[in-house]
Amino acid sequence: MAVIISDTGPVNYLVLLGRIEILGAMFERVILPEAVRAELLHSKAPFEVQEWAKQPPGWLEVRKGVDVLSLPSGFAQKVEDLGSGETEAIALGYELGLAVIMDDQEARLAAESCGVSIVGTLGILAEAHNRSLLDYREVTRELRSYGFHGSQQVIDLVFRTICGA
Repeated sequence: MAVIISDTGPVNYLVLLGRIEILGAMFERVILPEAVRAELLHSKAPFEVQEWAKQPPGWLEVRKGVDVLSLPSGFAQKVEDLGSGETEAIALGYELGLAVIMDDQEARLAAESCGVSIVGTLGILAEAHNRSLLDYREVTRELRSYGFHGSQQVIDLVFRTICGA
């Protein structure tokens, strides 16, 4: 099983969907940068998300963020307009050579420009569907009710690409 890093959004959505356990089923370990955990615990985060972050499962590891100034020249400039959670997730992904789960388009572009592999919430849900952990169509319908901004065309494209349907 693999190890992956996550940004705030995907964890938030999966907790709200009641499907956060799929990360533990799909990955040996999920790493959250300290800034991401702080965002999940923030008073503006949904109550369910705050409660989950207070008592995370054993497969979750919280790690101190990487100082972006210690990374190769130009790295800090590529992530300078991002939030602290996104920046720490990308920096850890770079340092550890791991993929990052994130949805924000600007953050995804920054990650790719830094050589960090990314996967989105939809990609995780589609892979979970392939592993018979959930029904992609059902969960993505519910995902929209939590403010997910992906278009139906993107939701369908991810399903066709990953699930082959």
